[in-house]
Amino acid sequence: MDVRLYWIWLSLALKAGNPATAMLLRAFEHPRAIFEADEKALQQAGAKPELVKRLKSTTLDDAKKVLADCEKSGIFVLTPDDALYPARLLNLADLPIALYGKGDFRGLPEDSLAITVVGPRSISPEGKRKPAYLTAGLVAGGATIVSGGAVGGD
Repeated sequence: MDVRLYWIWLSLALKAGNPATAMLLRAFEHPRAIFEADEKALQQAGAKPELVKRLKSTTLDDAKKVLADCEKSGIFVLTPDDALYPARLLNLADLPIALYGKGDFRGLPEDSLAITVVGPRSISPEGKRKPAYLTAGLVAGGATIVSGGAVGGD
């Protein structure tokens, strides 16, 4: 089975930026172990009942659908298990557990310029155009644009 499915599953169950991600990965070391853990083990690791419920109600079929949709749309998915996953992100306490992207990604040199653009959740049409112009120029100059995948102007 594609190991990325467990990372995608965890990202679906926890949502981006959930502080429980680091706690669970410290306790179980890998999303597959979290997926296979029973409710008691999850609670012993510090997961609250609501979180345990979300973990148990999110399925690998949910993750398979996300991965299939990505593959159909030409979107690549990188997880901490992938050789191309940026090494500098592995040192973060709350590392991104799934990175999605388009284009030719052969790795991000450690000294490359990576920029993120963050905007409001509710964005106007003009608000969408301005960052597109800005980021197009940055990409043309060699920068990598990184998005956290948030809703809105990210």
